[in-house]
Amino acid sequence: MSKQSDLVVISQIGVPSPFNPQTTAIGPGDAVTTTYAVTVASSGGANRYFIDGVAYPKLTLSRTYIYIFDLSNSTNTGHPLRFKDASGSSYSTGVVVTGTPGAAGAKVTLTVAANAPDALRYYCTVHGNGMGNTISVTNSASLDIGTHNYFDSENLTADTSVNFASVPTTANWRYSFVAKHQDPYDIARAVFAKSKGVTSLPHAIYFKPDGYKMYIADYTGTINEYNLSTAWDVGTAALLRSKNISSLGTEVTGLFFRADGIKMYSVNTSNEYVWEFNLSTAWDVTSAAQYNGILIRAQDGNPNGLFFKPDGTKMYSPGDDGMYINEYNLSTAWDSSSAVYSQHFSVASQDTGPSGVTFNPTGTIMYLCGYQNNSVYKYNLSTAYDVTSAVYSELFSVASQDTDTTGLFIHPLGIKMYVLGNASNIVNEYDIGFIPKITFPATVVGTTSTFAANDRVTYTFVTADSGSTVDLIAEEII
Repeated sequence: MSKQSDLVVISQIGVPSPFNPQTTAIGPGDAVTTTYAVTVASSGGANRYFIDGVAYPKLTLSRTYIYIFDLSNSTNTGHPLRFKDASGSSYSTGVVVTGTPGAAGAKVTLTVAANAPDALRYYCTVHGNGMGNTISVTNSASLDIGTHNYFDSENLTADTSVNFASVPTTANWRYSFVAKHQDPYDIARAVFAKSKGVTSLPHAIYFKPDGYKMYIADYTGTINEYNLSTAWDVGTAALLRSKNISSLGTEVTGLFFRADGIKMYSVNTSNEYVWEFNLSTAWDVTSAAQYNGILIRAQDGNPNGLFFKPDGTKMYSPGDDGMYINEYNLSTAWDSSSAVYSQHFSVASQDTGPSGVTFNPTGTIMYLCGYQNNSVYKYNLSTAYDVTSAVYSELFSVASQDTDTTGLFIHPLGIKMYVLGNASNIVNEYDIGFIPKITFPATVVGTTSTFAANDRVTYTFVTADSGSTVDLIAEEII
């Protein structure tokens, strides 16, 4: 797809030939200064630094730029902000501390050195890393006009400000990049995208790996199959067919498919069974025939959710009674009747109503949704697929969309999240992470359009006054 903007050609000027913008370091006296307003407030059950009102965000800073962290707000009292390098050692190069946190005039100034490491962290010297987050350090981007007419920044992986320097009196050039999606799996950056009404009492959700089919289990014991005309876009979902499995127990709260679509698994709270089905036609729920099952009542009398490790040797189910994620080992892969309880992990500190669980493909991140607080929780696992190694990381509230959260699915690439709402009978779709933004100096005349992940974006500029005014005369998004 190609998108051509409606920008008006402001001027037509001959192009010097050849002509080549290049990246260069900012010269003396040209440093860019940014001031961040820092406050301290509770987020996710602990005190965090809020940077310009955002809870402990990851930052991207540019070498040779100056950043002022304004600590004058009274909430900063007792929370000295400093920096570390990737090894955890104190980083003080270019750091100037002024005043006492919480008092007027208090601030920490960081002049990012030209040789600063790629990764830093801001943190509280009293309360540790948890109050802050990571810092990505990149080269500052300015353009020094040379001898050709095209500048390609390749992949844009962070919010970037581009400055034009040493522009010839008469110049025309193009700036191009590919927008790369950042911070997948980071639910703290999730943004609500859209909702889709589904059948009543939805409690579990699953997607075919290509994103063109969605399956929703309702509480009455029906598995509903939807076709999506656009992959992963719930707004395009249309109900295709249904399979009633209530003869095996109603109150279905968990649903999972093997990657080839010829096995389906469900769990219900009416008899606390995990049921296994064989599908004679892959991904066609009406072809499902019950194969075997296993009773998991001994671990929890109210199981809510179901997940299998990709090789079929482990099974997981949250329990509403014990508020645990229960882990089982399967001696025969994908044979649920061979499951043996192994261990559990308590989620009571986050939510007393766990209602769905899923993992990232490597098993190093676990996600849980809970209907008590209507939130999605993220846990980091130091040992893949070992729930006892889980450490709570962050949450994302979905209460604005629905107040009875029952099911959860994360896109395999970590770029989308889907959450079922039982109060409104909807599936809510969220975008995870962010698309980097590009910022041009105030001297640029013309408005850019919004681009999406993996778009190739090209801007064409022209100037006639040594860069005092730069006209954006064309834009293409492919």
